[in-house]
Amino acid sequence: MEKRNQFIDILRGLAIVGVVIHHLWFLNYDSRSVQVDLFGTTIYPVILNNGWLGVNLFFVLSGFVLYRVEFAQSIQSTLRYYKLRAFRLLPIYFFFIVVISVMANGEVPGIQYLALHLTGLNSFFPLLWMPASMAVFWSIGIEIVFSILLPFLILAALKVGFWRFVVTVVVGCFLYRVFADLYWYLSFPNYDNALANPLKDNFFGRLDDFVIGMAAAQYIREGRQPAVALTLVVSAGLIVYSLYGWNHAWANPRSTTLTVLVSSFHTAFALAIFGFIVSLRDMTLWTSRIFWPLVLSGQICYSLYIVHFFLYKYAPFEHDFSGILAYLAATWLISIITFIYIESSGIRRLPLWVQKFRP
Repeated sequence: MEKRNQFIDILRGLAIVGVVIHHLWFLNYDSRSVQVDLFGTTIYPVILNNGWLGVNLFFVLSGFVLYRVEFAQSIQSTLRYYKLRAFRLLPIYFFFIVVISVMANGEVPGIQYLALHLTGLNSFFPLLWMPASMAVFWSIGIEIVFSILLPFLILAALKVGFWRFVVTVVVGCFLYRVFADLYWYLSFPNYDNALANPLKDNFFGRLDDFVIGMAAAQYIREGRQPAVALTLVVSAGLIVYSLYGWNHAWANPRSTTLTVLVSSFHTAFALAIFGFIVSLRDMTLWTSRIFWPLVLSGQICYSLYIVHFFLYKYAPFEHDFSGILAYLAATWLISIITFIYIESSGIRRLPLWVQKFRP
């Protein structure tokens, strides 16, 4: 069994903790009520608003972890990849969207709608993007589409040259987001989510996240060594730019200039994660036991992503300290169980602690 890289699990752990905290805070309180003015611009505290970027981080990490040239080298290897990926993504996802469709009192329009979700094709249709009862599942559709297309993306990269492929995708996605975001807000000027919309944040608008993750994997395989100090400084700067940029976007009405900036916030965040991966991945620091809670959370992050929203939506709990602790404990416990007995069947590099529970 291949050894897992704990730094990647730590990043996944940070991503899912950010998403959970964001939903707990954002769905209970109006974070826009906490604000400061800086040089005439309203700024909202980063810690309150940007946990949702854990989804962007998941996309980059998926590209990094999944990118293997051998997936496109033979029919057998491609089919094996599809089998493992289907076992990883679909069973728990199918179970929860069926349960939610029953509990949502007719909000989900029919079995054909569920079929679209299971293929990820719903992400291409803005009006079918996601009902409120499945609000956070939009990103899973994009993950599914990327998983289906990965062998073909690898073939395209081999044909045109890997780094030319990366640059083409990054530039293409940047431009797509600019036009898609502007068109969406011109069409729906009262749309109240400045962070994501069904046209900007479909597969075409998010493919560069995955491809930048693939680029990090290729960079390492080519044996390249970054100037660590410089890379970390640049990556930190890109993170700050992205985080505070999103706060600015959240606080101000869309304009053509802001639409261009919004696309750059996506790109900057993904490039920052590229820098952190290639610079920090092999540090022995990440094997310290102090990171174990994040490592565990990262390993079960897909189950956590689905379970945390389901429990938040359909399991009533008091929104006080003890109620939130109970909610978090239930979320992590159920996710551990679903990870061991459902999700892990599609994982190549199984954590050692899980192997004790499986034959």
